[in-house]
Amino acid sequence: GNQRQMNEGVQFGTIEGTVSAAAFLGGFNPVVSIMDIPFLLPVDRAKAQELRQGKFGKALLKSFDSRGFKAIATWPNGRKNFTSNKPITTIADYKGQSFRVMDSKILIEQFAAIGASAIALPFGELYTALQNGVVDGEENPLDTIQRMKFYEVQKYLVTSEHGAMEDYVLFNPSYWESLPENYQKIIVD
Repeated sequence: GNQRQMNEGVQFGTIEGTVSAAAFLGGFNPVVSIMDIPFLLPVDRAKAQELRQGKFGKALLKSFDSRGFKAIATWPNGRKNFTSNKPITTIADYKGQSFRVMDSKILIEQFAAIGASAIALPFGELYTALQNGVVDGEENPLDTIQRMKFYEVQKYLVTSEHGAMEDYVLFNPSYWESLPENYQKIIVD
């Protein structure tokens, strides 16, 4: 299924677990939407990891408890950068462009704040949407841009590292509690 179906499956217990980007979890747990704020996490990997594993990160994991999930970890999935078919050298160059985003209110507002529009599209449709001009650009980590060959349909790249892609490891609470404690520790470790 798509990420929404997998998240719902974990809540309902039809699947045991999933890994989901924070941007796909805002409708399930609004607190986690904080992770979509641009420039929130430090670029320094060690400092970002300290936040994930410290009080801030633990509070975010705990915020899933009342939402039908057992969140056990946050995984970094790269820093976001922009690609476009139009040159981007200043903030003003974003004005009037449309960018694909994950379905997150904060990500949509991020583009509105700089005069661009954001269109929530499934990731599987992104290459074709870029190729056909449905959107002018997108934001993703460099490895995703390379692996998905967006460079074939995008002329420009801005290495902004403006946001962090954070993934959450989620289990169905009943399933998690059914595991022996030593298995839980192994999984968390």
